[in-house]
Amino acid sequence: MTAASVIRDSNENWIRGFSKFLDHGNSLKAELWAIALGIRLVKDLSCDKLIIESDSLVAIELLTDDFDYKSHVLGALINFCISTVRDFMEFHISHTFREGVHYVRTF
Repeated sequence: MTAASVIRDSNENWIRGFSKFLDHGNSLKAELWAIALGIRLVKDLSCDKLIIESDSLVAIELLTDDFDYKSHVLGALINFCISTVRDFMEFHISHTFREGVHYVRTF
């Protein structure tokens, strides 16, 4: 299983990208890891605004819906994403269709 993400600027120019082998798991775990690692990379780049787009509606719902994620098997990862995006001056998390763009971007 691999997590991968692309970091783009507000004009959709490529900034950075990565892929990371995660051992085993499912697509939701890979998606959340890709988001988490992308958030960390954008934070390390000292960006203050962030847009996260993913084709995984389940991952987006886990990050945006109000529910007790602590009991979720991926609760620690969900918590990391939710708490870290709050460090940005502005952030937006949204679903995009698989045919659309899939990346973490600064603006």
